[in-house]
Amino acid sequence: MATNRLTSLSIRNAFKPASASGQESVVSDGDGLSLIVRPDGTGLWRFRYRWVGKQQMLSAGRWPEVQLAEARVTRQRFRAELREGRNPSNLRKPVRKAGTSGAPSFESVAREWHSARKNRWRPKHTAQVLRSLEVNVFPVFGAKSFELIDREDVLAALTPMIKRDALELATRVWQRVRDVFLFAIDKGVTERNPAESVRRALPTPVKGQLPRPATVFAERTDRSDRTLSRAHRDGRGFEAPIANLRAAG
Repeated sequence: MATNRLTSLSIRNAFKPASASGQESVVSDGDGLSLIVRPDGTGLWRFRYRWVGKQQMLSAGRWPEVQLAEARVTRQRFRAELREGRNPSNLRKPVRKAGTSGAPSFESVAREWHSARKNRWRPKHTAQVLRSLEVNVFPVFGAKSFELIDREDVLAALTPMIKRDALELATRVWQRVRDVFLFAIDKGVTERNPAESVRRALPTPVKGQLPRPATVFAERTDRSDRTLSRAHRDGRGFEAPIANLRAAG
């Protein structure tokens, strides 16, 4: 398999379509190293490998803080560990001092992630990001430590949004959960990212599609709105996306 496929120029060029489409993409340098290209002009280096038959993933830093050459050095270091019969994830494990408290909760690290990124966002968007987590995620698994959070927890947070056809919101919330896990991996808090296994199972939002209101109909009295409200309560059309989510992965 070819390695060192990327150049500084090809990385910069990869951000142009991502910025235009508003969608993330992935470019590979080979031998397990890839870069997640994000519409906001930042990137996430990842190193993928197999250990005792299972797919593993480690963060190799954030672009542009970590440039291509440094990411390749990290890949070499991880590969050297594998050749010696050691799991490179052990390099990332934090050393806990005796008497320290237990692992941090998802909510505490998510708030730290939000604080670290808010200078990149406009104030309105900054508030929306935190609010989306406070409403949709923290009540479900915010109090859990990262090692206790699994794919079903992520699904439990996303399912109510999917049921009401708020697919764009569900996708954004999923991206934020995934990014909090990546942030936690960078900090050595965890080695896992269960949000990744949900990625391909998310229903694709239809451009311009509006979510079906969940509560507004109950406050309206005209006949057409009552009809729509009954259809919403019946859940017609929602079974397939949820079934797909639970069957994927």
